[in-house]
Amino acid sequence: MTRTETILPPRLFLAPEGLFAIQGDMYALESASGAVQHHYPVEGLPEVASAQGVLYLNVTNRFRSTVQAVRITDGALLWEYLADDTLAGAPAIGDGALYVGTRYGSVLALRLDDGTLLWRYSVGDDPEIPSFQRPMLVKAFATAAGIIYFALAANPPLQPFLFALQARTGQLLWQVPLPESTTHELTIFDEGIYLSTYRHCCAMRASDGATLWNQRLQEHGHLFSRPIVTDEAVYVSSLQFTSSFARDKGAWTHHKQITLHALRRGNGSPLWNVQLPAAEEQETGSVTEPAVDQTSLFVGTDDGTLSALHRSTGLPRWHYQTSGTRLSEPVVWQQIVSVGVNDGSVLALRIDDGTLLWRTPL
Repeated sequence: MTRTETILPPRLFLAPEGLFAIQGDMYALESASGAVQHHYPVEGLPEVASAQGVLYLNVTNRFRSTVQAVRITDGALLWEYLADDTLAGAPAIGDGALYVGTRYGSVLALRLDDGTLLWRYSVGDDPEIPSFQRPMLVKAFATAAGIIYFALAANPPLQPFLFALQARTGQLLWQVPLPESTTHELTIFDEGIYLSTYRHCCAMRASDGATLWNQRLQEHGHLFSRPIVTDEAVYVSSLQFTSSFARDKGAWTHHKQITLHALRRGNGSPLWNVQLPAAEEQETGSVTEPAVDQTSLFVGTDDGTLSALHRSTGLPRWHYQTSGTRLSEPVVWQQIVSVGVNDGSVLALRIDDGTLLWRTPL
């Protein structure tokens, strides 16, 4: 039997109007059966936010980068803004404005109803540094209480920073150095900013960027997701490769370890960590960002397994083996956990026991 396999699985986006899947174009899926309700053609790689019946897309292709507002009910294009640089991550929404970031560290505020540019903030460019060595914005920023937070990835000897801007005007409020670069989205919870660097999970005070705690989790690998935060705990996944020389075989052997970490939210101290299934025969690896509901964590690994774990202990509840080798970040909604699979399909499983409810090929 020949298995159909795409390079990447469909990405999922949950809006108040329902579940959307991105695989080339965008698709709105019906909750009970997974049937495609609407098809939204997209010419590029979209990153998505939504508000009040509108999808806001950061779309980048070989020729241009645009911010688009698309009505959910019929896919009508309401407005479009042409950016002068590659867009980074998904837009953020707040106080009647849409905030978008570009690769080389500009933040733009667009009026939500018509896309008019309200203000632009750019991190200072050093003309002595070639463009390919400059700090870069890789993932989306976060907004809370009228403030925009974002972090640029930078290679040594450049210093990575966390920035805070006034959302109404774009004025810089503060910037603080980070121990390492981050390529993940930031998480805002309560009055803290939580972020993953290559090896560290950190909590910063949202009012001034002061470090609340900093936990080093990896020595020979890297963190593979942003922190997922609840009242009690912070969850983050990691991937580590180790090698050893087998004298009897006269060859190097390689071992891959995928771990899900749970840290105490108050001080970052370890609560538990568990190793997850990994495809040892693959030279590369991946693990998804965890998703949470009231009692469980859901995480996908590179052997195509979606696992449900108890939030308090990390003990397994169930495992579901998909027909793929790579999964999207899972999404929890209406007592269902959905995941994209790199056979080009989207699955919906019952949260309680992992029973397959529907499968939609895109």
